[in-house]
Amino acid sequence: MSGQVDIPVPGDYDGDGKTDTAYWNPVSGTWNVRFANGTTTSQQWGSSAVGDIPLPAPPAYIRSHF
Repeated sequence: MSGQVDIPVPGDYDGDGKTDTAYWNPVSGTWNVRFANGTTTSQQWGSSAVGDIPLPAPPAYIRSHF
């Protein structure tokens, strides 16, 4: 879509102590993450239409839930 703006939300999404590159698309609510090891994942979660804003989860939460 023309005019979409992905919001950068870097963080340690896999708990390896390294910063991963991540973007959240407020239109689709899709998170796109590129882990430090080069693998990628996408997940739909949230929507700016209902006021959601992207925040990375703290590393301790990620380690205990994945």
